[in-house]
Amino acid sequence: MASASAIAADTVATEGERLHWASWRLPTWVEPAAAVAVTLVGLAPVIAVVIQRAGRPYLPMQDSAIIDLRVRDVLTFSNNTPLVGVYSHYWFNHPGPALFYVVAPFAWLFGNAAWATLVGFALLQGLAIAWTGRLAFKTGGLQWTVVWVAIAVLAYVATGPVVLELPWNPSVAMPFFVLFLLQCWVVAQGSARRLIGLVFVASFLVQAHISYAILVLILGAWAIVRLAVSLRRQRRLPDRYSLLGVAGVFVAMWFAPLLLDPLLNVSSNLDRLAHFYTSPNRPAVLGVSQGLRYLATEFRWPPPWLGGSDPLNLALVPVRSSLGWLILPGVLIALAWWISWRRRRRELRVLAELVALLLVGSALSISLIQGAPQPYLMFWRIVAGVATVVLMFTVVVDALVRGRWLLIRHAWACVLAVTLTIASAVVTERVVGDDRPVWIEPTAASILSQLHRQGVPDGPTLVRPWGTTIGGLAVGLIDQLAREHEPVFVDPWLGFEFGSGRTATPRQVRWVLTVGEQSAVYALGSFLPHARVVAVSHPLPARQQARLVQLERQLAGVLATAGEEGLTLELGDPLVAFELAHVPGISAHQLQELAGLNATVAKHGCLCSVIEYPARSSPIGPQGPPV
Repeated sequence: MASASAIAADTVATEGERLHWASWRLPTWVEPAAAVAVTLVGLAPVIAVVIQRAGRPYLPMQDSAIIDLRVRDVLTFSNNTPLVGVYSHYWFNHPGPALFYVVAPFAWLFGNAAWATLVGFALLQGLAIAWTGRLAFKTGGLQWTVVWVAIAVLAYVATGPVVLELPWNPSVAMPFFVLFLLQCWVVAQGSARRLIGLVFVASFLVQAHISYAILVLILGAWAIVRLAVSLRRQRRLPDRYSLLGVAGVFVAMWFAPLLLDPLLNVSSNLDRLAHFYTSPNRPAVLGVSQGLRYLATEFRWPPPWLGGSDPLNLALVPVRSSLGWLILPGVLIALAWWISWRRRRRELRVLAELVALLLVGSALSISLIQGAPQPYLMFWRIVAGVATVVLMFTVVVDALVRGRWLLIRHAWACVLAVTLTIASAVVTERVVGDDRPVWIEPTAASILSQLHRQGVPDGPTLVRPWGTTIGGLAVGLIDQLAREHEPVFVDPWLGFEFGSGRTATPRQVRWVLTVGEQSAVYALGSFLPHARVVAVSHPLPARQQARLVQLERQLAGVLATAGEEGLTLELGDPLVAFELAHVPGISAHQLQELAGLNATVAKHGCLCSVIEYPARSSPIGPQGPPV
């Protein structure tokens, strides 16, 4: 049996080893340098976009064209200067213009080139990631830097490269929401100094996309209440500079949309918002059950943010999953809160509360979506899924391990770092590999070239889309012609979208340009009185295109005879054989031939056209031709 002196000697040696390892530290510069490296890894997709797109010709389409137009309007100091945010398809604008104002100086530096708007939006997302990395390092060192940057990058895995390659408000808001969650956690722990940044980011989120309003209100109010309780326990007040900074940021962010817009416009955006949310004819909401099923998709295995399937694009409805998948986040949150409470780790318990409120707010926000549940209306649900899993696993590991088991904490940090690196590499590769024009962009370039050759527009011109606008050709042409200082206008009821100084009636212009993305628009519009085709795309050989036009004009006459004029534009649909099979006088052979031609057109883009009419005799009204 070992003697007492031997045991004592072993004990002293062991304690000496522990003191030796406890006293060993890396150089002070290593951890900040590692945090910078982690943040740069997270920024790799943004850097790829900047390198790939800077200085390159770009022709925005769809919503990106309108955003590009409104960014240029900021420094015009005219009645087109935006006082509210990006337009919504619900016929109001998002609450504020902060997004335009932040990007406008960068775009102005490069002559308001379209690529500068795109790169400016990518850099804005990069700013959110860099800000997140810095604040996380200031809060909890390298470990939390890895955690929060990983959340931001994993969200991009689910969305794909499109959110970085287009100037679009739902995209730019997503990484700022990650930053907002981190700010809420820091403020809730008692840091009054971070209130200024919290108010700025919260205002920016709501102004960029109103779908964040409920989440910002719930989480922001919780963080402020938590801060007030913490300050009361410490018997101190926030310093006056912090309070003055908060007040200054709030006034600066909300002065234009809340005061100037109602003062200068008869029909303010506040009126339109109130009408939409209180009108008895508003679209039905999704409801709690549907909202929870869309949220559950973020927790099924494998989740979309780890490469699982979920068609999160602009055309498809996202997947609904079984409610059983929500057991996972429920168990994780309960376990994290209980362990952190037992270990008396207040900062981790606060984080568990934040995530619980995040899920409640996410479910509520999805449930209150009105109309179709389009993916871009709920980009924040991706962040909610990633944040819940990553943060709650981190809380459990951080609260449980101690002593010799600290290696588990380091192992978890390494797992997250590797995951972050892989995710960043995957997204960056997709960005580099997706180096191609938007679907209709080459067609728009050809149309613009034809307009220039024809000398169009020749004087004040009203531009009107006819039929579907899914490709965004009309707004793309308006954006580019306005960039060239051509006198183009839209109908007065579109002033909320394009700017009130860019509206006109037919009596105030010389020409009306009708822009169509369907072959039926070209076939029928070019046959109307006073029509002059000034630009058209040619996806088919001349003989086939002539046959397509002939067939559509012939069948349009049959539809008119049958009292089915409302189906005229369906003649350009590849599914025309199913949509018009019930109409008497149209043979199956005609429908099959037309469907085949339409399918060929769709494969190559569109049979798009621009048709000019004298303004005083234009047969095309603001909603299409008279019926």
